[in-house]
This record gives sequence, structure tokens and C-alpha cells, in this order.
Amino acid sequence: MRTDNKHIDQSSELSALRNEISDLKNMMSTMQEIIINQNKQINDIYKCLFNNPIKSKDQVKEQKKQDMKNQIILKNLRK
Repeated sequence: MRTDNKHIDQSSELSALRNEISDLKNMMSTMQEIIINQNKQINDIYKCLFNNPIKSKDQVKEQKKQDMKNQIILKNLRK
């Protein structure tokens, strides 16, 4: 009789452990989904903040020269 009780106890413990493992797996997959979504949001924010093209010093100088030329041309046209 005792062996039957031990077997029943072990069987119910195994069943409870399987249920806990299943619950933990579900929780882990939910956590993975949350992490994936947060990473996507962080990526989007990063792109908005830091993906501005950085101009080199030479490009900035050339742009300033062109702007000055345009101003001179506009002044001459007004006269």
C-alpha cells in the first residue's frame, strides 16, 4: 500500500512540475516578445535621433561658399 501511495505522490509531483515548466515556458515566450518589441522601439528612437547625416568640414565650407555666391548674385540682381 505504501508503494502505491509513493507512486501516486511521485506521479502527482511530476504532473505538478510539468505544469510549472509549461507555465514557465509560456512566461519566457511572453518575456521574449516584450523584449523584441522594446528593442524595436529603441531601434526606432535611435534611428530618429542619430541617423542624421554628418557633413564633413569640406562639405560645410563648400555650402557656405555657395551660399555667399548666391547672396552676391541676389544683391547684383536687385541693383
